[in-house]
Amino acid sequence: MIKAVIFDMGGVVVNKTDYIVTEEIAHSFNVSLETAKQAYDKALNDKAFQRGLIDEEEVWQRIQQLLNKPLPQDYLCKTTARNL
Repeated sequence: MIKAVIFDMGGVVVNKTDYIVTEEIAHSFNVSLETAKQAYDKALNDKAFQRGLIDEEEVWQRIQQLLNKPLPQDYLCKTTARNL
């Protein structure tokens, strides 16, 4: 018998976005998942992206600076295409 149904419309209970983004960072910059996660967490540490104060391009630039590697040429094309 079903006792409860949970609708997680906004990804509050289960959110795979961070893992997917971390994988993309690791692949794009050719770094380990752990290194990518650390850079991603530091880049978002001040919550500016979540508050709409910076855009996705600024997040990628922060990650690039933290990893001290050049930005992939198609970094915005990949992420923008996924959002369409």
